[in-house]
Amino acid sequence: MTKTENDAAHGAVEYTLIALAPDNDKRALVVGEKVAAETGRRVTVRNVDGEVLGIFKPSHSDESYRTIEEYAADLREIMQKLRRKLN
Repeated sequence: MTKTENDAAHGAVEYTLIALAPDNDKRALVVGEKVAAETGRRVTVRNVDGEVLGIFKPSHSDESYRTIEEYAADLREIMQKLRRKLN
């Protein structure tokens, strides 16, 4: 389930909730770490009582790569607009 909430410090924050039923906390932590690595998103792993077991952040290189990709996409869009105006 993907949900958007308003956070006073960050504005609108979108998050995805994935509910799993691993047989132990260690397995849940392994899955959480893999999800963070594969998606490049921050992952908080909680037990059935809602207690935080671990928080996994994407590596800085993943965040940097996404930022560069966003800038590249913006530059491509600007170049397309300029080409349209010049033609």
